[in-house]
Amino acid sequence: MSIVIEHGAAVLPSVTVDGYNAELRDGDGFTGDRASNRAFRSLLDDVRERLAATGGDPLGEGATAHLDPSALDDMLAAGEPAQAAVIQTAMKRSRASSPLSFGAS
Repeated sequence: MSIVIEHGAAVLPSVTVDGYNAELRDGDGFTGDRASNRAFRSLLDDVRERLAATGGDPLGEGATAHLDPSALDDMLAAGEPAQAAVIQTAMKRSRASSPLSFGAS
């Protein structure tokens, strides 16, 4: 006996899907946003630590946790090329580690 599963079906053999892209919110905003932010900053920290071990971190001495999102945007848009490269490396690693990533760049 074979089971045919329809793409996007709400009821699967062992699972009932209550919602797609459910937005879970608490007093501090969307929980997914905080999880994504923590994951990205962890990847950015890793890239920065590797660079610091080999001679220098283009983002400077400050902790990643203290980098304002708008400062990261400014570095990407108008900063030094090395700064943009560090941020883009973390972004690429973030996409590569996503469970929805299929290896496309």
